[in-house]
Amino acid sequence: MRSGKTAINNSMKIEDVLIEAGGEPIYYFAYGMLTDPEIMRGAKFVGAAQLDNYRFTFRKFANVEQSGGDTVDGVLWELPTDMIRDLDRVEGYPNMYGRKTVPVFTMNGQRYEAWVYYMTPATIQWTEEDRMPTNQYIRTILNGYRHAGITPQQINDAYYEIFNSY
Repeated sequence: MRSGKTAINNSMKIEDVLIEAGGEPIYYFAYGMLTDPEIMRGAKFVGAAQLDNYRFTFRKFANVEQSGGDTVDGVLWELPTDMIRDLDRVEGYPNMYGRKTVPVFTMNGQRYEAWVYYMTPATIQWTEEDRMPTNQYIRTILNGYRHAGITPQQINDAYYEIFNSY
């Protein structure tokens, strides 16, 4: 279309329309491998952040699951509008991971509405037999946490939860 308007097809969701239109800044809350700045080139580091009422788990890969009273530490990124499509491919959206917008809070208490990826029920079922992440995967996450000043406690807790279940 030469008019600069975005064509909307029937399969697009409203958030996809906003992304295509280049609307508001897109914020993304990462808690797994996408906390690593080496992987997130092109994204602007906003800072360490927390997601309330979720817990961090490993199901072969990092995941967040709703859990009242728990908190997940992670990294808040500001993304160029076209980068969400790249992240969708990395995360296997919409089959392996779904995504939704959630409130997250930076360490100074500022609230952001940010995208977060979470495992689909099919992925949870697929990973139920072997939930153990690889050492390289954990090292990638630890690199991101180190860069953001996040302690590795939730990684340790999730890892030992799996380790002790074998």
